Amino acid sequence: MWTCYEPVFACDSEFREMMAYGTWSGHRPFAYDYVRNIKPGRIAELGCFYGCSTFAFLQAVLDGGLDTRFYAVDSWIGDAFTASDYREDVSGVFRRILEKHYAGLDVRVMQTTFDRAALEIEDRSLDLIHIDGSHRYEDVAHDFDVWRPKLKDDGAIFFHDTGEDLLYGSPMGSRRFFEDLKKEEGGHMEFPFSFGLGVWSPSAEKIGALKRAVDPGHYQQLVNLRDSEQKDALRRDYFLIRDLCEFNEWLEEQNRELEDWNRYLEDRLREENEGGKEIADHEETKKGGPDQCDHTCFRDGGDPGEVPEKRPGPGDTGNGDHPGG
Repeated sequence: MWTCYEPVFACDSEFREMMAYGTWSGHRPFAYDYVRNIKPGRIAELGCFYGCSTFAFLQAVLDGGLDTRFYAVDSWIGDAFTASDYREDVSGVFRRILEKHYAGLDVRVMQTTFDRAALEIEDRSLDLIHIDGSHRYEDVAHDFDVWRPKLKDDGAIFFHDTGEDLLYGSPMGSRRFFEDLKKEEGGHMEFPFSFGLGVWSPSAEKIGALKRAVDPGHYQQLVNLRDSEQKDALRRDYFLIRDLCEFNEWLEEQNRELEDWNRYLEDRLREENEGGKEIADHEETKKGGPDQCDHTCFRDGGDPGEVPEKRPGPGDTGNGDHPGG
């Protein structure tokens, strides 16, 4: 009997953008259920990236208390399609999440090429292999040829990106390879959503039992629900960002007004200081008599105590009112 679980993925608390929203995230429920139900003893993953699929497998191992060894194989350099994705410390993020949430599990991180890692794995020792490296046809075919001998007779291989999605206008090589593999002996099962996940086994009986137990529609519904929740979150975040932008514009306008007032006050202070100095000069010259006073305000009949006329400040109406007053 196949049990469908409702897992909580601890890795989401660390890097939700690349875990819950990653391109592989739609297959996490099935991958988790597969490990919990099948209980594979040895798993090898070829291509870990940030760990969206890795930690889905490991969460099942952790929650189920399984005695599973996991080989995480990745060079963390990238290929022709993903080289630009490695400008950040991808492997560092992967290792931090692994150490924080899955440190007690039997995980062997192999930072090397798939071919070199295969040399350290015994033939017919793996229960599950996940191939998710380069998606070029010849690369997927090569990875399959190298790692196929490592699989047990009743084991299974997962292939990501086997859906009908196009890359640069053409089907991905991983899809074309899986289509060819389906013509060979053994059995297969597909999940067409989330860029597609193909399951292949040399044992047709194993795939037959899996098809009888598993309803792909159930996992499709989970993806649809997740997509709906993500759209709601995206809509909510959009309006939040819009409101924050409008608030930021308002703050900038307030700052400009404050700067205007500051310049106005500085000018007034400077004028008043200059006016006070003139009055002091007048008082000093008065002591020496009218003949020694040559200031214009005396010549023009002005009052030595007179101060400069008030200048309107920012926003003044000309009648002495302040902005908004």
